[in-house]
Amino acid sequence: MKWRELHNETNTTHPQWSECVHYINNLPESDQKRRNRAKQLFLYLIINDAMSYEPEFIEVQLHQLFEHVSQLASFHLTEEKDNHHG
Repeated sequence: MKWRELHNETNTTHPQWSECVHYINNLPESDQKRRNRAKQLFLYLIINDAMSYEPEFIEVQLHQLFEHVSQLASFHLTEEKDNHHG
């Protein structure tokens, strides 16, 4: 990751990472999986210079995707169980 510091500044953080950390810190502490996913995704996007949207928008989309996949997996497992017992 690269960013510029002014001569009188030291130990600053990447500006996009600062926004991401602020967003992550506002996610529910009880949802560590969600917080970890967000952190991993944000770091990946920043390192690859692909962070083109606000952290909130990106994370909400990711979270909705995981929720949807989880529901599909649960439905599939329930359907499989019913087919084996029916």
